[in-house]
Amino acid sequence: MRNLKKRKSIFNKNISFSNRNSSVNYKKIIRLILILVIIIFLAVLFNKCKNYVYSCDKFEIETIEITGGKNVTQVEIIELVPFKTGDNLFRVDLSDAEEKIKVLKPELKDITMLRRWKKVLIKLKERQPEVFIPQGETLVGLDFDNISFGLRGHMFEMKIPILRCSSKEERLALLEFVKLLKPHIKDFIHRITEIKYGEVNDIIFSIDGKTTVYWGDFYKNEIKNKAKRMLIVFEDASQKYTNIEYIDLRFLEKDKVIVKPAAPDAGVIPEGSV
Repeated sequence: MRNLKKRKSIFNKNISFSNRNSSVNYKKIIRLILILVIIIFLAVLFNKCKNYVYSCDKFEIETIEITGGKNVTQVEIIELVPFKTGDNLFRVDLSDAEEKIKVLKPELKDITMLRRWKKVLIKLKERQPEVFIPQGETLVGLDFDNISFGLRGHMFEMKIPILRCSSKEERLALLEFVKLLKPHIKDFIHRITEIKYGEVNDIIFSIDGKTTVYWGDFYKNEIKNKAKRMLIVFEDASQKYTNIEYIDLRFLEKDKVIVKPAAPDAGVIPEGSV
């Protein structure tokens, strides 16, 4: 009799536990259904709002404003953008338009398109050449991103070095040299007319198209000291001589800089060290 009571008690407990699980599962199902209904409602609402915005004439582009262009004209950009006034402001893909124009206009370092009320604002950032490189019979600009582009407007009048290089590797190395040298000589960079590699892979450049500077090997840790010494020597030599044929910095580690005056000074003052 006792065993029978125990069995009934265990059976009742199992039924109670099973009912509790059913109740919990039922609540979870109801919750999931409610969440699904809300998601569907929001999706339908979003789609209706999007269709309204895309079709409403209140969101038409009335103005395309372009800022930051000095050499690239507004007409050029307007012809390239894949939208026009009258198009829906929110239908146009501005990110895609930015990327396409960057490809078509390498002279642009950056282009940003922003939505404003009834207009698209286009901000241009043009590349500025840090050096010139020969391309056929003409010169093109090259910035420190190693991007080449055609010259525009004031760029033709810029006084910056011409890189003479015979390979992509030489171009990259000389461009890096200019980038590291420029902060140490500042405006003097405009007096450097040509930079190239010599026969033994040492860097050679000319000042004002008249004075050759034998820089030597390209070691990054030597640039600051060499640049400072070169400026001092050139200024001192310019006061002594009418013209300077060359300045040799290849022996600077021995604390020796060779300066050779050009004729007629060469006949008066022999080659010496500073």
